[in-house]
Amino acid sequence: MLFNILFLNINIYFKYLFFMLNTTLFFILRFSTNIIYYLLLLFCCYCFDIFALFCFVSFLIIIIINTMITLFVHLFMFIIWYFLLLEHILI
Repeated sequence: MLFNILFLNINIYFKYLFFMLNTTLFFILRFSTNIIYYLLLLFCCYCFDIFALFCFVSFLIIIIINTMITLFVHLFMFIIWYFLLLEHILI
């Protein structure tokens, strides 16, 4: 009985750690693509100089919104998994 409880808790810890690693890697990947988009935009504004300021500001706003949505989604998922982990520990 005790072994089953310990094994269940260890299993949940590993699932939680794997989930956090997955989400962190996903966030890093998403953020790095935002930076690549930003650099691409700077290059296009420098080369073509057509509505450069408008393009720059609008694309920067899109990148910021995209990053904030990603942050909130990961924070929400982290909170859910944290409470699930606490529930399994307390039971």
